[in-house]
Amino acid sequence: IYGVVEQDFFDWVVEVEEGRVFIRTLSRRLARFDWSAVEQDVLKVLYESIIGAETRKRLGEYYTPDWLAHIVVEETVDAPLTQRVLDAACGSGTFLFHAIRRYVTAAEDAGMTVSEQITGVTRHVIGMDLHPVAVTLARVTYLLAIGRDRLINPDRETIQIPVYLGDSLQWQEQSRDLWSAGNLTIHADDNRELVASELRFPDALLDDAARFDELVNEMANRAASRRSGAAVPSLNSVFQRLAVPQQHRAVIEGTFRTMCRLHDEGRDHIWGYYVRNLARPMWLAREANRVDVLVGNPPWLAYRNMTTDMQAAFRRMSEARGLWAGAELATQQDLAGLFAARACELYLRNGGSFGLVLPNTAIDRDHYRGFRSGQYGDATVGTSIAFSSPWDLRRIRPHFFPRASSVVFGSRADGRPTAMPEEAQIWTGRLPAPNAHWEEANDVLTRTDGRLRRSGTLTRSPYAPAFSQGPNFSPHFMLNVEPQPTTALGIPAGRTAIRSSRSIHEKRPWRL
Repeated sequence: IYGVVEQDFFDWVVEVEEGRVFIRTLSRRLARFDWSAVEQDVLKVLYESIIGAETRKRLGEYYTPDWLAHIVVEETVDAPLTQRVLDAACGSGTFLFHAIRRYVTAAEDAGMTVSEQITGVTRHVIGMDLHPVAVTLARVTYLLAIGRDRLINPDRETIQIPVYLGDSLQWQEQSRDLWSAGNLTIHADDNRELVASELRFPDALLDDAARFDELVNEMANRAASRRSGAAVPSLNSVFQRLAVPQQHRAVIEGTFRTMCRLHDEGRDHIWGYYVRNLARPMWLAREANRVDVLVGNPPWLAYRNMTTDMQAAFRRMSEARGLWAGAELATQQDLAGLFAARACELYLRNGGSFGLVLPNTAIDRDHYRGFRSGQYGDATVGTSIAFSSPWDLRRIRPHFFPRASSVVFGSRADGRPTAMPEEAQIWTGRLPAPNAHWEEANDVLTRTDGRLRRSGTLTRSPYAPAFSQGPNFSPHFMLNVEPQPTTALGIPAGRTAIRSSRSIHEKRPWRL
């Protein structure tokens, strides 16, 4: 199994004193759990315990409950054995888990062998994320979804887990610059050379993700295990085993020499990891490689929480696609709409469908009007979307996100956009638990057809002249308190015992 345990950012733990003892102890503790009984993304709880609420808010990360991921996948993936599915912001892998389970269930029903099931699912379900901790957990979630019994089957082939660390949004919009003369060119730039070294890989080799990843792993491992200053070893046995065509070998050998030199100079540690994770988003963005279905929950990062550079890039990319709502609404905008439009633009084939969890504002507020139009950019070079009726989830209790949510559906259209309809499916009910199974949620949730009431945030309230800041209070966070029982000693007359009621929504500098 490649692409799960490998050289990456987290290797340091085995390099420090007692690091290996720590890993062995951790392994023994993990072995106490019955990992074969997992029926949902259990690692999101671990992620949320590692990455604090304030950090997740700053990143716009709100993790999807399993019941919702299950039904969105079921709604969008109608031919699991033939459709390639991508979650471009996979987090800990909730949507991947349910897409994998949908594939293997269909594969079993079709009489496929275990080896065929595993090989097939790794070619049809793909994930990407920008957060290295999330990617690490998503790769394990991928294995848990495949299931232990399948993984230990002696007849299965070597597999590569297709979850990649990468910039799905491609903020720099320079993906084409990496492709030249039929090769993917990656600059190994660590600011220690006047001219950056280049790692080049023939375009054709990326078509088989498992073979490409194994080739890069072999090159990185051989470069790292070779004695410094020794002759560059031959790759002939690797070429033979992986059936690398003769016409591509010279380019690969040149890249391998560069990797060996970087290692000799003390500059090669995780180039293999870097290459594989950078290459896959770029490869998927090429028209011939786009997927059939997009699912997921894009980051809900508010404009006011972006860095200055990110705000500038966000505005530039939003204006180019008709998504910028104007300065008066700038602080109400968030990354989710641009991410959804950009993911369709980069990764979804014409006719491909999507189901994406977005803030509820996406279906009924002014600052998402450009997104709901379905036309991003002009009719010549832009992206066209044909929307279908969304799901309005705001009436479900308890709320499972800090903000009300929705699910938007549609397909990539060939120059014939269809604006998001005002008709929607309205969900109501009270969940037994926020992360319930779909069977539990389905018993208590009701779905009815309804019509959205789109309210313009620029509409002036009759009370507007009486307020200088509209509904905004200063300071933004006013201290919330709860009554506190008095002690046996009592309290002074005329006073009330209280305690502070803490919240992730507290703002600096008023947060205590």
